[in-house]
Amino acid sequence: MIITNGNVFIKILNLNKFHDLEKPFMNFLIPYFWKCKKQNCDLSITFRAYEDFFQNISNKTFKRRRCIRRSSAKPFNLFASINKDEDEAILALDQRNRVAYKIYKGNNSVEFFSDLKHEKTAFFHLIEFFRYLVLFIEESKGTLILHGSAVKDKKTDSCFIILGHKGAGKTSTMLDLVINGGYDYFSGDKVLVSIKNEQLIIRGWPDYPHIGLGTLKNYPGWCSEILIDINLLVNSKGNEYKILIDPSLFKRGINFSAKNVSQAAYLLFPSFMGNVDFNATYVNPSEKNENALSQFIESASEFESVNWYKSNISTKAFKLNPSHPKKIMERLISSPWIKFEGSLANSKSKFTVDFLNIQDR
Repeated sequence: MIITNGNVFIKILNLNKFHDLEKPFMNFLIPYFWKCKKQNCDLSITFRAYEDFFQNISNKTFKRRRCIRRSSAKPFNLFASINKDEDEAILALDQRNRVAYKIYKGNNSVEFFSDLKHEKTAFFHLIEFFRYLVLFIEESKGTLILHGSAVKDKKTDSCFIILGHKGAGKTSTMLDLVINGGYDYFSGDKVLVSIKNEQLIIRGWPDYPHIGLGTLKNYPGWCSEILIDINLLVNSKGNEYKILIDPSLFKRGINFSAKNVSQAAYLLFPSFMGNVDFNATYVNPSEKNENALSQFIESASEFESVNWYKSNISTKAFKLNPSHPKKIMERLISSPWIKFEGSLANSKSKFTVDFLNIQDR
């Protein structure tokens, strides 16, 4: 089986033998990845039984367990012991969860080992390894990775990228536009921007939502649809507490974009801070520059979840056009930028209306 997001092509082998892992993994990737028939792939991932990992490595001594993925969400704090074999393949072993990896050197081939009787414990390992490895390949191909969320206008097919620092109101903006404004959900955590045939291409990214109760309580109807007792949680945990939402539940009650690319972009900059009246305005052209945008750009090669194996991933085969990142920045800077200021409490029930109005000015 070969899957793609339109830019990276991955060959998946033997996944059908791991039934408890296959379905949630493939559902997690939809609609951002789909099956295709292309033969030339950027990466291959072969699934194998956990016991197979120990063939021919009986004399290997694995170093002390280290964190290979760090997160404020406990299930995503992942650990493994690392070593190399005679062919310089990187070996990683998480004995507690019966998961292992083998990353071959130079040919972009990976083996993922999972216990056939405990496949669900491997899910978080798999989705994080897959996501960050593919992001590393995306970056190697010239894709710009933005830390932000996005929605899409059904009528115009325009994509609205929501950027801001922690606590600025990115998730609240996204949920308000989707739940109250009638926009389609496009991406929740990262937005990928590339160029194809001189056209700006914007793509969403699979995400496992991790949302604060202070945000969720503004949408009690939707919380009921996704089986969250928001009042009970707020009373026992407080507004700052964040919860992980199963992606399959998250999709209930909101419209996902059926098309994962969009060629037009608005950039939105929420700042729901302070006790001032809500206000939405276009950003002054003199304030639109690379410095303002670069603070929201992520480098996949610097992620902790990539550093432990990236030396074995060959990027020579990826055709990177050196001019693309600069062109992408220029296109994004030339796009309309809209900023929202004020208190989130003051903007409730008014935010979406003001946003719709500003587009018509």
